Amino acid sequence: MTDDVKLVRYDTMVSAIQACHEVNEILQITNKAAQLAAAARVAKDVAAVAMATEIRLRGERRLGELLEKQPKNKGAIPGK
Repeated sequence: MTDDVKLVRYDTMVSAIQACHEVNEILQITNKAAQLAAAARVAKDVAAVAMATEIRLRGERRLGELLEKQPKNKGAIPGK
């Protein structure tokens, strides 16, 4: 696979992460990226490991952004 094709796919994945609005969507992408990183480690492809890890980290950051917007739990004890 050429570097141009890898970059196009990487850019597509990054834009897909930014377009996600649900936790499940992001978890699917980050899990897939972790699987790709593991496969790349077995194949000893350092560049692919780095790209997959970057995608996973971007997904985790996006997940944090979404969770930050969630309403906080008020607790189970009323009146406190």
